[in-house]
Amino acid sequence: MNPRVPDGLVLACDMRGRISHVIHDSTGVFGASLVGQPLHSLVDRTMRPKLGRFFRQTRRKGATLAWELTVLLGERPEVMNFFGLVRDGHVYVIVSQSPNNIFFLYDEMLGIINDQAAQLRALQQQARAVPSVSDTVALDEFMKVNNELVNLQRELHLSHARLARQEARFRQIIQEHPDSIFVLNQTGKLLFCNTAAQALLEVVPGEGADRERCPLFGQAMAGEYTLHGVDGVERVLDLRHAETTWDDSPARLLSMRDITERKQMEALKEDIERISRHDLKTPLNGIIGLPTLLLLDDNLTPEQREYIGLIRDSGYRMLDLINISLHLFQMETGQYKPRPVPVELLGVLAKVLPDSCRSHGGRQVTAQVLLSGRPVSAGQTFFVLGEELLYHSMLSNLLKNAVEASPPGGEVRVLLEPGEWCTVRIENAGDIPPDFAPRFFEKYATRNKQGGTGLGTYSARLMARTMGGELELDLSRPGLVAVTARLPCPGQDSGRDTPPPAPAKEHA
Repeated sequence: MNPRVPDGLVLACDMRGRISHVIHDSTGVFGASLVGQPLHSLVDRTMRPKLGRFFRQTRRKGATLAWELTVLLGERPEVMNFFGLVRDGHVYVIVSQSPNNIFFLYDEMLGIINDQAAQLRALQQQARAVPSVSDTVALDEFMKVNNELVNLQRELHLSHARLARQEARFRQIIQEHPDSIFVLNQTGKLLFCNTAAQALLEVVPGEGADRERCPLFGQAMAGEYTLHGVDGVERVLDLRHAETTWDDSPARLLSMRDITERKQMEALKEDIERISRHDLKTPLNGIIGLPTLLLLDDNLTPEQREYIGLIRDSGYRMLDLINISLHLFQMETGQYKPRPVPVELLGVLAKVLPDSCRSHGGRQVTAQVLLSGRPVSAGQTFFVLGEELLYHSMLSNLLKNAVEASPPGGEVRVLLEPGEWCTVRIENAGDIPPDFAPRFFEKYATRNKQGGTGLGTYSARLMARTMGGELELDLSRPGLVAVTARLPCPGQDSGRDTPPPAPAKEHA
């Protein structure tokens, strides 16, 4: 709504249709010039017969509502709503562009009329109490009360004009908001919608079958939904709703934000990342294949063979990481289908530990592996159910975090416990602030770690859950950070339908 559009008139007419008093005028066009004029001077000649029928019906029935007539605002015609009421020998006419404003103006008119009637009754009682109406004191009192009444009426008009301007600004903001905004009553009938909402669905407030036109009107949960607009284009909408009131009745406020482009960009980003990771495999063929060929020569020293073997092993580890990253998206969306087999975890740790400790060898952090509380001896095994590649990446991420968080000269302990669920607990000295602990496994959450991405613990728990296990943070002992993994054992179902028990808070 344009703030300059007039909000209405309240006129008092005699029974012949002549305007006797202008109670309210915020059009800025008529003012006191209407007093003494016939009511039909407001409209053009083509509307005068209809206005006559309106006036006669008002006198006959006592009240009429929602007659649309064209009012001449200077040189500009404007379609406005008319409301008529007969009271105390006068015909009161309310004219407004908005039907909702009619009721507001009606309430204000009744308030003014009632106040005037109360003042008149009080003055009549005062007049009866004095010997003559010409009494100077009574006349002065009358003039004083009348002036106060005029001032109050003027203040009321100014307050209403300010309120109307504020309402116009608010409506303009709502209409121009890019989100689609709807207001529905408790039966699902559409009461209001802004410009964006009309463009999305081509709906009109007050029409029936609103739920059939838009299934999202019946949704009670917020979230992302897919909807076909009137143009046939499929859109992804972020739905939000709240309880509100409309015309003093309970209602629901719905907002729909179009996030189609954002979702498309996210999907494109994922596709590009997967393609890039896939293309990295091509140069790895040489990094992995050439060391294998070099090792076939007999003229290499043991030191050269060791170095070439390290190059080949690093290539294989890089290939494993690329394969893992290609699977992470499927894990996040629940599309990854694991192929669980018994995996000997002590062998996986033997491959992971040297690399994890070597990267921070300058800090002299050591690692110790205990099986059922005792150091591991030759020939011992510890089998879990899952995929070796996923366990390799999961343990590598957890051990790397533990080593990096340990103080110089510290020790990382890996505690393995068999049972109904196979338990792997990784401990290191240190602490985590209470405010960061709830975000420890969140994506991109990192703290005081130069070059950290916040993906290590996130991907580790994602892999554990993919294989039917769970990963938990334990800070029950001051000065000790422990991450406990509950993993399925061989001969046991993957555990995807039966989650592992919560890890114990006390460490034996």
